[in-house]
Amino acid sequence: MISNGTKLTSGLEIQITEQTHRYFGDYHRVRISITSSILLEQVTGLTPQEQELAARYLPALFSICKTEEKMGVCSADLQKVRQDMLATFTQHAVPYLSAPDFPARMVRSALKTNNRHKPTGR
Repeated sequence: MISNGTKLTSGLEIQITEQTHRYFGDYHRVRISITSSILLEQVTGLTPQEQELAARYLPALFSICKTEEKMGVCSADLQKVRQDMLATFTQHAVPYLSAPDFPARMVRSALKTNNRHKPTGR
């Protein structure tokens, strides 16, 4: 299972932040944010043009964040629910995030959604 500060084979580093709180009686909202970060200079597989655009428009420490949430958890089940949520993320997302080409795909996707670097046609 992943833990805070885990470094994946793709170069991404995982940071886990928990924002669990009690909202009514013994009911809690378990909320875990998992941030995957990499320095842009460590991303391989980009074309020179992509590297230039990434350096210009993306932060030097590039991150994506996934938030998992479960409502209505009683106090007795908090630890098990946390562990289950992290185990599910580890089982399903970590293999995808660990792929060697994932950081480059992540940067390309961010560049496509960032319209600031596209010509406006004016």
